[in-house]
Amino acid sequence: MEYFLDCDKIHGKVIVRSRREGDKITLASRKCTKTLKKLFNEISMPPEKRNSIAVFLDENGVILVEGAGVAQRVATNKETQNVLKISIVR
Repeated sequence: MEYFLDCDKIHGKVIVRSRREGDKITLASRKCTKTLKKLFNEISMPPEKRNSIAVFLDENGVILVEGAGVAQRVATNKETQNVLKISIVR
């Protein structure tokens, strides 16, 4: 899977980890904030896979959830000049 983020909207370093209680994201495609728990329920993510999903964060919070999408605040648009491409291969 490939994801594209606006590099200039990312704050600080990007880290990758598994989900943690209280993680939230506002997906660019949905425009409403959801906890990852609710999001995984909505997209029918099997419970046994949820802890192995990659969650990408910057200093301000979650920017990408594998299998779900990119956060609205780092999504690319017409003004995007620098793109970060993330490819996840399993």
